[in-house]
Amino acid sequence: MSLHLLESEIVLGLITGSTYVLVAIGFTLIYGVLRLINFAQLSIYTIGAFVYVGTYSVLSAWHQLPSFVVYVLAAGSGAVGAGLVGFGLAACTWFPIRKAPNFALLVASLATLALIQDLIELFLAPIPRAAPNPLTGGLVNLLGVAVTGSDLALLVVGVGATGVVALLVTRTRFGLALRAVADNSTSARLMGVPYTRVVLLTFALAGALAGLAGAMVGAQYGEVSYDMGVNIGLFGFTAAVLGGMGNVWGAVVGGFTLGVVSSLAITVLPSAWQDAITFGVLIVVLAVRPTGILSTRTVDRA
Repeated sequence: MSLHLLESEIVLGLITGSTYVLVAIGFTLIYGVLRLINFAQLSIYTIGAFVYVGTYSVLSAWHQLPSFVVYVLAAGSGAVGAGLVGFGLAACTWFPIRKAPNFALLVASLATLALIQDLIELFLAPIPRAAPNPLTGGLVNLLGVAVTGSDLALLVVGVGATGVVALLVTRTRFGLALRAVADNSTSARLMGVPYTRVVLLTFALAGALAGLAGAMVGAQYGEVSYDMGVNIGLFGFTAAVLGGMGNVWGAVVGGFTLGVVSSLAITVLPSAWQDAITFGVLIVVLAVRPTGILSTRTVDRA
């Protein structure tokens, strides 16, 4: 393998990994406060993509708006819309059965995933829909590798969103309450921390991150579909487990590691082996370190 090819695959892996990071952080935030793996995140990812398409279609009719502005506003709308859906789903599914065992909550999240996916297929997109993207035209030099503007935007947003979440968790009152609940929810409630509000806002934040990822990836690939969240959502979940479920920085490390490994795998093996190699790495890491690369008890290590 030539050095230039190696550099190209690493850069492309980091771009792909930035998507995994956004999804993995959502998984790890919810797990940190509830010890719950919320698979409904996969459907919220899809919702963000469809909100992007709908918003882009509406805003592009205003010819005075530059295409880049439309792209930014549509992607932001995908994040906001998905965040609101995440908040609503938590209020409708988690809140009524919050005292049930975690297994019941897990089943509820899987049922929500299936329900939303079927509704999108039935009413919005039985076949894939086009997702416009004004950033695919030119190429940008990134560390000596030519990438599209869409690729660069995805990487910048992934890194930027990670920084925002880290500041939110470590430098705000919400972050303090979040860390208190993640460390010991019973003690936090006794000390007056608004437990329910923290959980609902955590679902909203996780949904916004997933929706932002869905919007940008849908734009990057030029189409959205009702089942697009399943495959990439599983990679995001794998990244969270790989880095250490419940650890925000672990989600970051796991996401970028998974992206680079999967990108490098197809340089030496047929592309059909990509998933097998990726999940094989997960098995090896967990065999050596079952709690993940950066395992901690809670999200307070963010």
